[in-house]
Amino acid sequence: MAKVYGGRWELERSIDEGGQARIFQVKDLTGQEKGPCALKRVLNGHRRERFVREVEACKRLNHPGVIRLLDHSALDQVEPLDDEKMYLVMPLLRSGSLMHRAGLYKSSLDSTLRVTLGLAMALEHAHENGVVHRDVKPANVIFDREDHECVLTDFGICLIRDFARPTVGAEVLGPFAFMAPELEEGGRLDVTTAADTYSLGKVIYFMLSGGVTLPRERHREPQFDIFSNKGMRYELLAHLLDRMICPVERRIGSMTEVIKEVERIQKWDQESGTVLPTGAQAILQRFVSQQREAASIEERNKIIQEKRNALFTGYAQSIGDWLDQQMISLAKALSHSGILQVRVLDKKECAAAVGSTQVIQLKPVSGLRPQLVRGLVLVSSRDPFKASHLLRFTIFTEEHIRVTVGYTPQEIKEDEIVVWLVPSFFENSTMQGFFVRKDLVESFDCQVTNTFYGEKQSIALRSVTSAWPSAIAEYKETLNQAVESFVGFMEKKFTGLFYGIGR
Repeated sequence: MAKVYGGRWELERSIDEGGQARIFQVKDLTGQEKGPCALKRVLNGHRRERFVREVEACKRLNHPGVIRLLDHSALDQVEPLDDEKMYLVMPLLRSGSLMHRAGLYKSSLDSTLRVTLGLAMALEHAHENGVVHRDVKPANVIFDREDHECVLTDFGICLIRDFARPTVGAEVLGPFAFMAPELEEGGRLDVTTAADTYSLGKVIYFMLSGGVTLPRERHREPQFDIFSNKGMRYELLAHLLDRMICPVERRIGSMTEVIKEVERIQKWDQESGTVLPTGAQAILQRFVSQQREAASIEERNKIIQEKRNALFTGYAQSIGDWLDQQMISLAKALSHSGILQVRVLDKKECAAAVGSTQVIQLKPVSGLRPQLVRGLVLVSSRDPFKASHLLRFTIFTEEHIRVTVGYTPQEIKEDEIVVWLVPSFFENSTMQGFFVRKDLVESFDCQVTNTFYGEKQSIALRSVTSAWPSAIAEYKETLNQAVESFVGFMEKKFTGLFYGIGR
């Protein structure tokens, strides 16, 4: 004899089984529902809170694009481990999920937009009633007929405003392939409707590509580009996905705006075709395509530059700490009571010691920028003028100039960050020269061109950030050579053999 649930729903056959639930085709013994229905039975008794949440969400929602709840087990009598009592009943949708129909939508923009519009309207209704689905994916988009009218199902991991949250902890929810990145670590209480926007964007791409699951925000990359050279409406859809499949800070948060954009794309040919000549339409399409690519380059450049800045910041901090330790030791070794007074200057003191004018002069205009400054100040009690002499170390980064042609930026490459450790000599806040060759000084594009060395000699060290700290011996040698030269200049000055700097 067939099993009957709730004294009403008689099992006819098993339809599907997943990790959390099993679906059966059932018949309504009361005759209220004339056709076959679907009974979803929860398999994991410990998921009672999710079950209650799905029932609550379905009760709140009344929309043709959202699955209709016909019946469910008694919520207040469910025992945690009794999965036989945890079930809900829905209409049976006969045409399967989007997961198995993706081939119908490959390169079919109109059909894709129709399904998209239906899902967006269903999600808009859910959001207006305080429900964030969080599990929008092709398997949860079901069709009843061989048309494009779809229904959104499975609200098991949704978030409901003013509803008790499950106590599962930092659970990771939803499918990784379609999940918004802010959900991946789980346990977030500040999830917004923008999470569904991201997932819907991934579903749109899944349909139009014929079943390709897009990894992360890569729809602009050549291997995933399905929009170029296919007309203005494809370009507009690509631009819409730029604002859906993106970081939450830049993402469309309102499904109403998504609906508005989808409807605009649907009507584009009718509204614009009679206004723009064929040539102008082609030019506009190229322009939009170019601007989309420019926006893509800018976004990639921003990410790469942030990585490079973080890498250099860590490197500069490490080098600064090392230089501080070395210079403190050197100051003690060089100081002699009553003869030489030596102290260490940090970055701010170095800038103050040489004056703002010199700092401006040392600011390069070609991308090489001084980022870290440390120095030693030496004052001799035998000097009647009590002049201060500063040995200063500056870290420069070597950046390539990026040329922008029109509105299209040049792409930044993820290459090594080239750095220079450059010693220089100041007397009474006046630059006297670099401890480096003239041709290297000119490459820094600095206005001060005096150097202590000719074409064959240089103390400045050129390296890359990744070489630190393995190349610490080279940094130590540069420091030692600079200190030796610095002390040598002092000796010549005080013995009257030092008559000027620069060659």
